[in-house]
Amino acid sequence: MEKHKDDGEITRVKSIPKGKWNYLPKKNEMFDPTEILGLYSTSRKVTNTGEKIRDVGFTKISSSGRNRGPFSSIRAEYVEEQDALKMIKTTPDNNKTNIDTIKVNREEYISKGKTEIKVQFDTDKEQFRLKPAQKRALEVVGKYFTKDVLGIVQKGIKLSNEKKEFEQLVRKLNSEVKNYGTPFSTTIRKFEVFINKLLDKENKKEKLDEIEGVLFYAHNQ
Repeated sequence: MEKHKDDGEITRVKSIPKGKWNYLPKKNEMFDPTEILGLYSTSRKVTNTGEKIRDVGFTKISSSGRNRGPFSSIRAEYVEEQDALKMIKTTPDNNKTNIDTIKVNREEYISKGKTEIKVQFDTDKEQFRLKPAQKRALEVVGKYFTKDVLGIVQKGIKLSNEKKEFEQLVRKLNSEVKNYGTPFSTTIRKFEVFINKLLDKENKKEKLDEIEGVLFYAHNQ
């Protein structure tokens, strides 16, 4: 949420009571009327220290409209923070209070979203998927270390704040390589600190012990 830290969007979202349902701002684009955007908070505990680690994540939940035998028609998928914040960002002309007439099975939607968040924030989940620009950056960084930086990043990035820090470092390094032909030593040092944090985290066993639905947004038809 770094990009939105100065525009009041984070403060506005945090001030809304937990579990509240609201409407997405009206925009001139097609939308699925069954689609809900959910914000969830997570809490995990480091088993050997008792330290609590908190994070947040967004999911998009919708119905295919088709029941498949014993399987639910409700589906959920993870949404990147920057994309979700764009969806819920309001302007003075679309920030009016509306009567809640949202007609979905709220319990089922919330449950499906929780399942998706658990998959995303489980420390044993699949490896972090690198984009081409990120892989190129790590190939440059790898020349300065004897460690397998690509493997460490793929295995180590689990939380949204880790992903944001990594993305910022990649943009900085790629910009320096493009403009100056080589990264600055200070940027390489920042990568070293980041990589060491990921390595240190490997020695800590974490258990996801709580997922809570915070905010839910529906389309205003």
